[in-house]
Amino acid sequence: MKRIDDKITALLAYKDRDTNLAFCLASIHGCKPRPSVILVDFGSEVSAKPYEKKYPWLKVIRVERNTKFFHKGRAYNIAIKVVKTKFVVATDVDQIFHPGFFKEVMKALVWNPKPFVMCRTHFWRKPLPEYLTPENVAASYLRLKGEIPKGDKIGGEGCCMGFSTAWIRSVNGWDEGYIGQGPEDSDIMLRAVISGHKRIWITGNTHMIHLPHGRDQEYLKKYMKKNREKYFQRKKVTKQVVVNQGKKWGQM
Repeated sequence: MKRIDDKITALLAYKDRDTNLAFCLASIHGCKPRPSVILVDFGSEVSAKPYEKKYPWLKVIRVERNTKFFHKGRAYNIAIKVVKTKFVVATDVDQIFHPGFFKEVMKALVWNPKPFVMCRTHFWRKPLPEYLTPENVAASYLRLKGEIPKGDKIGGEGCCMGFSTAWIRSVNGWDEGYIGQGPEDSDIMLRAVISGHKRIWITGNTHMIHLPHGRDQEYLKKYMKKNREKYFQRKKVTKQVVVNQGKKWGQM
């Protein structure tokens, strides 16, 4: 499998995590093979557009928004409106990827009917080591992975989700009713299962590492509970699959 950029697109949604973004894109550059990538910069203070000159496989969509919170679902929806490949994998700029990561994602997508591919992440829970730079992140990946304590818990089911582009468009994308982020990942997983997709874990074959970042405590206090109640009440009870009905979703 020499090329997958014409078969799969990785979706990244981003706002104001400059350091993590630099590591993430550099790690994707070191992946063999690598996908096409669409990055939606949802109103960052400093635009991510300059990365397009560094990485020819990257498309940056800049959203100029005076918004207090980062709307991850809408950012993903903006991306899927312009995807040209058969498959997409929605992931996270806070990740760095094993060099063979996307090869395993592609295998799982191609070899299974109605696949919903998932991978848990290993969390890096301390400051990054001085030796690690975006320039050497791909070559240093296994060294960094080896420094995570053995038996350390892995998680973050929403950090990688792969499926067909046709399906995600047919259900009107991510539910834009959620404020900010969380738990739009649980939402899309449940809707996939309800619509007959098979969850396929690639965690045992390859992996990724989640880089540390701060958390918006005001958002967590005001909106996280409301978002979770919306998820449980609307999706688990009604088994709703198609969302954003009667709305223009994925709009800039």
